[in-house]
Amino acid sequence: GGLVRPSEQAKALQREGVEDLTIGQAADQGTLGGKMIRRFEESFQNLPIAGRAISKARERANDSFGKIAINRAVPPGGKPLEGPSREAFESLKNDFDKAYTVLDDVELPALDVNKYLGKEISDIINDPAKEMSKAARKDIEEFLSEQFYKKFNYKEVGGNQVIDSINGKTFKKFDSDLSSRIRTLMNMQFRNADEAGKLKSYLEIDKSITNFRNNNISDDIAKQLKETDAAYANFKTLERASAYLGATEGKFTPAQLKRAVAAVTPKSRYTTKQGLLQDLTDPADTVLKPTMPDSGTAERAYGLGVGIGAVTNPIPTLGAIAGTTLGASGLYSRPVQKFLLGGGSKQQAAAEALRRASPYFGLTGAYAGSGLGQ
Repeated sequence: GGLVRPSEQAKALQREGVEDLTIGQAADQGTLGGKMIRRFEESFQNLPIAGRAISKARERANDSFGKIAINRAVPPGGKPLEGPSREAFESLKNDFDKAYTVLDDVELPALDVNKYLGKEISDIINDPAKEMSKAARKDIEEFLSEQFYKKFNYKEVGGNQVIDSINGKTFKKFDSDLSSRIRTLMNMQFRNADEAGKLKSYLEIDKSITNFRNNNISDDIAKQLKETDAAYANFKTLERASAYLGATEGKFTPAQLKRAVAAVTPKSRYTTKQGLLQDLTDPADTVLKPTMPDSGTAERAYGLGVGIGAVTNPIPTLGAIAGTTLGASGLYSRPVQKFLLGGGSKQQAAAEALRRASPYFGLTGAYAGSGLGQ
């Protein structure tokens, strides 16, 4: 490891590809030393010049988080993105339009509708466990009749008109309408019994409809659509985060994304950490969220740095270096931060030597003298 050992949450983000964590963000908040390092770092952001280097370093980590998150929404065949922005969201919309064209020339046979799907959906709507009124159940039935069943092609069998097939493009339109209804109900802060029953019904119907689609297309197309559906679900969550108050130009903070994930994830899944993107937002909430208010009190920051020195030997050196413009710029550069967290085999091998050297030579001097910065 490095001079500062990352917390488990920081390691989780690093495994997902999040880079450029600072020592304060990565430090284990379950230890006194880790808490003090973070408080030192956040306090020194308030210094007029040196604080800028620290703030920029912390912003790099947030930018890396945003880049990893937005690329979770790239569908098969889509272009990798440099980070969240209005342009990135527009690019994703175009990528999804292209990704879903694989259904355009597909005819989905109606065998499952006639024998299985119709009964399955009827059972979902009429489930007595869903405490919906008759009017609510009828509303679901009318939506399905108008937007799904009536969109099928029909053929004559024995003098009767029976459902034959549905075009993939038409199916895609219905699926989009169904998803829109689901999102509208999910976005409600409070839902009455009818609205709660409708949401549950639509979610179950969506699952049945998706199974119907996948059972009637090739395995390759089914796999591609499954990946596209997952990316699209991430896209809608990210889009929601980017629309919150305070988000600008399509960018979002880790806190805003966490809020969006909580809003669109059923409580039973969220409490068991099964929400989409939750493997990013949960550790980010610990690692990237500031713990101190921005007070602008440089004297408090200095006093805090001195106080940290009583905890462990290397920290006075960190405090002394961060207190100067040149020191902060060097300490919070990418290579030094990576070194402090044990990045790279050379760094890991020399970490213990650095711990011993830093009280005598200063952190920057030990780093330069070791030749590890080359």
